[in-house]
Amino acid sequence: MKRNTLTNAVLAGIGGVAGLAGIANAVNLNPDGLGEVLIYPYYTVNGGNDTLLSVVNTTNQVKAVKVRFVDSKNSREVLDFNLYLSPFDVWTGVVTDPDGDDSGVAAVATADQSCTVPSFFNQNSGTLAGGIPFVNFKTIRFDEGTAGFVGDDNDNSPERTREGHFEVIEMGIVDEDEDTDDTGLEAAAIHGPDGIPEDCGALVSAWIPGGIWTTTGSRLQDTDMDTPNGGLFGSASIINVLNGTQVGYTADAIEAFYDPTPSPTDDPETLHANPGSENPTLNQADTSQTTADLTRVRSIVFNNGQIVESNWDANLIAGNAGPVNAVSAIYMHNNVYNEYAIDSVLNGATEWVMTFPTKRFYVNQDPALPPFTAVYDDSDIFDGAACEEIAISFTDREEGDPGQAPGQVNFSPFDPSSPLVPVLCYEAQVVTFGQDLTSGPSEILGSPNARNISTDTVTGDTFENGWATINFTSNQLNRGLHQYSDLDGDVYSGLPVTGFQITVVQNGTLTDASGNSVLSNYAGLFKHRASRSIAGS
Repeated sequence: MKRNTLTNAVLAGIGGVAGLAGIANAVNLNPDGLGEVLIYPYYTVNGGNDTLLSVVNTTNQVKAVKVRFVDSKNSREVLDFNLYLSPFDVWTGVVTDPDGDDSGVAAVATADQSCTVPSFFNQNSGTLAGGIPFVNFKTIRFDEGTAGFVGDDNDNSPERTREGHFEVIEMGIVDEDEDTDDTGLEAAAIHGPDGIPEDCGALVSAWIPGGIWTTTGSRLQDTDMDTPNGGLFGSASIINVLNGTQVGYTADAIEAFYDPTPSPTDDPETLHANPGSENPTLNQADTSQTTADLTRVRSIVFNNGQIVESNWDANLIAGNAGPVNAVSAIYMHNNVYNEYAIDSVLNGATEWVMTFPTKRFYVNQDPALPPFTAVYDDSDIFDGAACEEIAISFTDREEGDPGQAPGQVNFSPFDPSSPLVPVLCYEAQVVTFGQDLTSGPSEILGSPNARNISTDTVTGDTFENGWATINFTSNQLNRGLHQYSDLDGDVYSGLPVTGFQITVVQNGTLTDASGNSVLSNYAGLFKHRASRSIAGS
């Protein structure tokens, strides 16, 4: 691990600039929101909610990206497709409940003309295929298990498709100048004056057996493709039409995820994959620029006034998760902080989303790989959980002390094997405040898998507003610490996590000039704050 303070980098002048340039080719979370990979922490169609989403291409190039939705329990893939963005293009869609019965399979709908493979539209006609504006999520993969990996066969119900998170991974740039093949695929994706791409059907045909990206030419799927170079951003909104609320968030942007620089005589390296493939994944991070770099992948994070660079083993071998370790590093936190407000006078409710975007690469094998400690358990007792121990603390807005150790007695429901220790069990986990989850799903996001924090005090009062901490360094269960080490032996403590807080309040006292009650619901969404713990060797 290399540490560079920002002050020293500035004072070093040209030397400092050169030092920063040396670590620029490393996986990082771009604070400006642009990148090659976008992580959207949560979607839901429960509780009358829909989730709107967008992907924006800020460049003058045609981008090939993979759009992937995964379920909340174990991030099993429930839908993905290839998206080909025209220069300066925006693609929009919605995750929705097509039957409106709050129980069926979720679906994706779009009225956007940008090219997708498979197509949401009749090719080049601009009309919805068969009049059905959605593609049903699949649940068959919940039954699959691979030798050496944990199965997932106890729950393939539609409920699992109804909440989760999603990711967008740039696979490359469609560029006719990359080789001598005259395919016309770059032009096919570009929108004309009418806002419709020239020929989405050509992109679909390129993936049909015998098509350009399957059998023609020596480069197959890399024909007319250049290396990913970022410039994507995205956002999502959770909207509840009947309740009159909408909240939005920006997607996390991972930069330099795939950034190899081939020699002038080499063909560009890309991540372009068949739409029927589960590739690319977050375990294909590549920061190599020389032959010597091929067995490692780098990450950089900002930590307590320092830029921290780490090298990770890129080999997919026993006991090592692989390149995804670099992605986990940029999300590693020992504490997550945020506020809550459940004021009874406003019928307030607060829920936190805690998403572990890389968890599936660590818990779907036995034993689980660090920094995680629990293997995915599909037994009837655990019902598809990989429960990780946490600790909880909270205070009201005036530094009030609840008078008890919150993590000991007021987190529910509990891990069946150790009912006094709070745990988070799923990859996209909803945490509620002061709700009775025995009577149904969470109040705002409608999650059936939520966990509740009671903010009652030892005197019987309730802290109706304040702030809380979720800590990942507790070890009461003696499963081992939440930590892992880079190739230099430097230790990252915590878990890779992202997410946000959402609060909804209702003002039931407002009336119009005629004395009629007015719908007065308000909602806000705020990204989590967090701290890091990185110990040098």
